[in-house]
Amino acid sequence: MLSEYHPTNPEIQSGTYYDRGFPPTDDIWIRNWYRTEANPPGTSFRYANANEAPIPPVKQAASGAGGKYHYIKGTGPGNRISGFFINFYGDRAQGFSLQNHYGPCPNTGYGPYDSCNYYPNRAAVQLQDNIWYCIEYHVKLNTPGKDDGIIEMFVNGILSMGYYDVLARGPALVNGNGPNSTFDRITHYTQYNSGLRYTDDLAVGNTRIGCSKGRGGPDPPPPASPSQLDLR
Repeated sequence: MLSEYHPTNPEIQSGTYYDRGFPPTDDIWIRNWYRTEANPPGTSFRYANANEAPIPPVKQAASGAGGKYHYIKGTGPGNRISGFFINFYGDRAQGFSLQNHYGPCPNTGYGPYDSCNYYPNRAAVQLQDNIWYCIEYHVKLNTPGKDDGIIEMFVNGILSMGYYDVLARGPALVNGNGPNSTFDRITHYTQYNSGLRYTDDLAVGNTRIGCSKGRGGPDPPPPASPSQLDLR
Protein backbone atom coordinates (compact mmCIF):
# COMPACT_ATOMS: atom_id res chain seq x y z
CA MET A 1 0.00 0.00 0.00
CA LEU A 2 1.15 3.52 -0.77
CA SER A 3 -0.76 6.29 0.94
CA GLU A 4 -1.01 9.75 -0.60
CA TYR A 5 -1.88 11.23 2.78
CA HIS A 6 -2.23 9.50 6.13
CA PRO A 7 -3.63 11.72 8.90
CA THR A 8 -2.02 9.88 11.82
CA ASN A 9 1.26 8.48 10.48
CA PRO A 10 3.81 11.23 9.71
CA GLU A 11 6.17 8.74 8.08
CA ILE A 12 3.91 8.45 5.03
CA GLN A 13 2.69 12.02 4.74
CA SER A 14 5.37 13.28 2.38
CA GLY A 15 8.55 12.36 0.60
CA THR A 16 8.29 8.60 1.13
CA TYR A 17 9.54 6.40 -1.69
CA TYR A 18 10.51 2.80 -2.38
CA ASP A 19 13.34 1.86 -4.75
CA ARG A 20 13.62 -1.46 -6.57
CA GLY A 21 16.34 -2.43 -9.04
CA PHE A 22 16.16 -4.85 -11.98
CA PRO A 23 18.44 -5.92 -14.86
CA PRO A 24 18.99 -3.13 -17.42
CA THR A 25 16.41 -3.07 -20.20
CA ASP A 26 15.22 -0.70 -22.90
CA ASP A 27 11.74 -2.29 -22.92
CA ILE A 28 9.88 -2.21 -19.60
CA TRP A 29 6.39 -3.35 -18.60
CA ILE A 30 4.86 -2.53 -15.20
CA ARG A 31 1.65 -4.13 -13.95
CA ASN A 32 -0.18 -3.32 -10.73
CA TRP A 33 -3.62 -3.11 -9.19
CA TYR A 34 -4.56 0.46 -8.29
CA ARG A 35 -7.24 1.88 -6.01
CA THR A 36 -7.97 5.24 -4.39
CA GLU A 37 -10.18 6.30 -1.51
CA ALA A 38 -11.34 9.66 -0.21
CA ASN A 39 -9.58 10.99 2.87
CA PRO A 40 -11.06 12.76 4.74
CA PRO A 41 -14.47 11.11 4.13
CA GLY A 42 -16.93 13.16 2.13
CA THR A 43 -14.27 14.43 -0.29
CA SER A 44 -12.69 12.63 -3.24
CA PHE A 45 -9.16 11.58 -4.05
CA ARG A 46 -7.33 14.06 -6.24
CA TYR A 47 -4.02 15.71 -6.97
CA ALA A 48 -4.19 19.49 -6.67
CA ASN A 49 -3.88 21.63 -9.76
CA ALA A 50 -0.80 23.80 -10.07
CA ASN A 51 -2.66 26.94 -8.97
CA GLU A 52 -4.99 25.62 -6.27
CA ALA A 53 -4.52 25.07 -2.57
CA PRO A 54 -4.46 21.53 -1.20
CA ILE A 55 -7.54 20.16 0.51
CA PRO A 56 -7.45 20.26 4.34
CA PRO A 57 -6.02 18.61 6.37
CA VAL A 58 -3.22 18.40 3.78
CA LYS A 59 -0.75 21.22 4.33
CA GLN A 60 1.21 21.06 1.09
CA ALA A 61 0.30 20.16 -2.47
CA ALA A 62 2.21 17.71 -4.60
CA SER A 63 4.47 19.08 -7.32
CA GLY A 64 2.76 21.70 -9.45
CA ALA A 65 2.42 19.24 -12.32
CA GLY A 66 0.37 16.79 -10.25
CA GLY A 67 1.15 13.46 -8.60
CA LYS A 68 4.02 11.22 -9.64
CA TYR A 69 3.52 7.48 -9.53
CA HIS A 70 6.02 4.95 -10.94
CA TYR A 71 9.38 6.60 -11.66
CA ILE A 72 11.69 4.59 -13.94
CA LYS A 73 15.31 5.52 -14.56
CA GLY A 74 18.76 4.39 -15.59
CA THR A 75 21.52 4.53 -12.99
CA GLY A 76 24.55 3.18 -14.87
CA PRO A 77 27.55 5.29 -15.97
CA GLY A 78 26.48 8.03 -18.37
CA ASN A 79 22.85 6.94 -18.12
CA ARG A 80 20.43 9.65 -17.05
CA ILE A 81 17.31 8.95 -19.07
CA SER A 82 14.23 8.63 -16.88
CA GLY A 83 10.49 9.13 -16.74
CA PHE A 84 7.46 8.84 -14.50
CA PHE A 85 3.79 8.11 -14.84
CA ILE A 86 1.80 10.99 -13.45
CA ASN A 87 -1.61 12.56 -12.99
CA PHE A 88 -1.14 15.92 -14.72
CA TYR A 89 -2.75 18.96 -13.08
CA GLY A 90 -5.44 17.09 -11.19
CA ASP A 91 -6.52 14.87 -14.11
CA ARG A 92 -7.53 11.34 -13.07
CA ALA A 93 -6.33 9.88 -16.39
CA GLN A 94 -2.63 9.12 -16.05
CA GLY A 95 0.04 10.32 -18.47
CA PHE A 96 3.83 10.03 -18.71
CA SER A 97 6.70 12.51 -18.46
CA LEU A 98 9.99 11.50 -20.11
CA GLN A 99 13.08 13.28 -18.80
CA ASN A 100 16.24 13.99 -20.82
CA HIS A 101 14.29 13.33 -24.03
CA TYR A 102 16.36 13.52 -27.23
CA GLY A 103 13.79 14.30 -29.93
CA PRO A 104 11.41 17.29 -30.05
CA CYS A 105 8.61 17.12 -27.50
CA PRO A 106 5.31 16.18 -29.17
CA ASN A 107 3.27 18.97 -27.56
CA THR A 108 5.77 21.82 -27.39
CA GLY A 109 8.53 21.10 -29.90
CA TYR A 110 11.14 21.71 -27.17
CA GLY A 111 14.37 19.74 -27.16
CA PRO A 112 16.74 18.09 -27.44
CA TYR A 113 17.46 16.82 -23.91
CA ASP A 114 14.32 18.30 -22.41
CA SER A 115 11.43 17.03 -20.29
CA CYS A 116 8.51 15.98 -22.50
CA ASN A 117 4.96 15.33 -21.33
CA TYR A 118 2.87 12.64 -22.98
CA TYR A 119 -0.80 13.19 -22.20
CA PRO A 120 -3.58 10.56 -22.36
CA ASN A 121 -4.53 10.44 -26.04
CA ARG A 122 -6.67 7.33 -26.52
CA ALA A 123 -9.53 6.30 -24.21
CA ALA A 124 -8.02 8.52 -21.46
CA VAL A 125 -9.65 6.42 -18.74
CA GLN A 126 -10.59 8.55 -15.73
CA LEU A 127 -9.86 6.57 -12.56
CA GLN A 128 -12.62 6.62 -9.95
CA ASP A 129 -12.51 6.12 -6.19
CA ASN A 130 -13.33 2.79 -4.52
CA ILE A 131 -12.58 0.70 -7.61
CA TRP A 132 -9.67 -1.68 -8.17
CA TYR A 133 -8.09 -1.20 -11.60
CA CYS A 134 -5.48 -3.33 -13.30
CA ILE A 135 -3.09 -0.83 -14.89
CA GLU A 136 -0.31 -1.82 -17.30
CA TYR A 137 2.46 0.63 -18.19
CA HIS A 138 4.83 0.11 -21.13
CA VAL A 139 7.86 2.13 -22.21
CA LYS A 140 10.14 0.96 -25.01
CA LEU A 141 13.10 3.16 -25.90
CA ASN A 142 13.66 3.77 -29.60
CA THR A 143 16.12 2.00 -31.85
CA PRO A 144 19.08 4.42 -32.13
CA GLY A 145 18.54 6.62 -35.17
CA LYS A 146 14.82 5.77 -35.50
CA ASP A 147 11.69 7.34 -33.99
CA ASP A 148 10.08 4.00 -33.09
CA GLY A 149 9.91 4.24 -29.29
CA ILE A 150 6.66 3.32 -27.52
CA ILE A 151 4.77 4.73 -24.52
CA GLU A 152 1.54 2.93 -23.59
CA MET A 153 -0.84 2.56 -20.69
CA PHE A 154 -3.74 0.10 -20.41
CA VAL A 155 -6.53 0.26 -17.82
CA ASN A 156 -8.39 -3.03 -17.43
CA GLY A 157 -7.10 -3.93 -20.89
CA ILE A 158 -8.31 -0.66 -22.47
CA LEU A 159 -5.66 1.46 -24.19
CA SER A 160 -5.76 4.78 -22.33
CA MET A 161 -2.57 6.25 -23.82
CA GLY A 162 -0.46 5.22 -26.80
CA TYR A 163 2.47 6.85 -28.61
CA TYR A 164 4.48 4.89 -31.19
CA ASP A 165 6.97 7.36 -32.67
CA VAL A 166 8.95 8.38 -29.58
CA LEU A 167 12.52 9.56 -30.24
CA ALA A 168 13.87 9.17 -26.70
CA ARG A 169 17.50 8.09 -27.28
CA GLY A 170 20.01 10.05 -29.31
CA PRO A 171 22.75 8.74 -31.63
CA ALA A 172 25.63 9.69 -29.30
CA LEU A 173 26.11 9.93 -25.54
CA VAL A 174 25.26 13.51 -24.53
CA ASN A 175 24.03 14.64 -21.09
CA GLY A 176 23.56 11.02 -20.03
CA ASN A 177 21.41 10.20 -23.06
CA GLY A 178 22.81 7.88 -25.72
CA PRO A 179 22.16 4.85 -27.91
CA ASN A 180 22.81 2.46 -25.01
CA SER A 181 20.62 4.19 -22.41
CA THR A 182 18.41 1.78 -20.47
CA PHE A 183 16.22 1.54 -17.36
CA ASP A 184 17.33 -0.40 -14.29
CA ARG A 185 15.42 1.06 -11.34
CA ILE A 186 11.87 1.92 -10.37
CA THR A 187 10.87 4.30 -7.58
CA HIS A 188 7.37 4.38 -6.07
CA TYR A 189 6.42 7.78 -4.73
CA THR A 190 4.19 8.85 -1.88
CA GLN A 191 3.19 12.50 -2.20
CA TYR A 192 1.04 15.03 -0.44
CA ASN A 193 -2.56 15.39 -1.47
CA SER A 194 -6.10 14.42 -0.64
CA GLY A 195 -6.92 10.76 -0.30
CA LEU A 196 -5.41 7.30 -0.02
CA ARG A 197 -3.84 5.37 -2.87
CA TYR A 198 -3.29 1.61 -2.79
CA THR A 199 -0.92 -0.42 -4.95
CA ASP A 200 -1.08 -4.22 -5.00
CA ASP A 201 0.40 -7.14 -6.95
CA LEU A 202 3.12 -5.04 -8.56
CA ALA A 203 5.25 -6.75 -11.22
CA VAL A 204 8.00 -5.47 -13.54
CA GLY A 205 9.32 -7.24 -16.64
CA ASN A 206 10.46 -6.81 -20.23
CA THR A 207 7.36 -8.45 -21.76
CA ARG A 208 3.68 -7.84 -21.14
CA ILE A 209 2.62 -9.42 -17.85
CA GLY A 210 -1.16 -9.19 -18.12
CA CYS A 211 -3.88 -8.96 -15.49
CA SER A 212 -4.95 -11.83 -13.28
CA LYS A 213 -8.65 -12.58 -13.18
CA GLY A 214 -11.02 -12.43 -10.28
CA ARG A 215 -10.42 -8.84 -9.21
CA GLY A 216 -11.48 -5.38 -10.27
CA GLY A 217 -14.63 -3.32 -10.37
CA PRO A 218 -16.42 -1.38 -7.64
CA ASP A 219 -16.82 -2.51 -4.07
CA PRO A 220 -19.69 -4.96 -3.55
CA PRO A 221 -22.76 -3.58 -1.75
CA PRO A 222 -22.80 -4.10 2.02
CA PRO A 223 -24.90 -6.98 3.35
CA ALA A 224 -28.49 -6.26 4.30
CA SER A 225 -29.19 -5.29 7.89
CA PRO A 226 -30.46 -8.17 9.99
CA SER A 227 -34.16 -8.22 10.80
CA GLN A 228 -36.57 -10.01 13.12
CA LEU A 229 -34.05 -10.12 15.94
CA ASP A 230 -34.97 -10.69 19.56
CA LEU A 231 -33.10 -8.52 22.04
CA ARG A 232 -32.26 -10.31 25.27
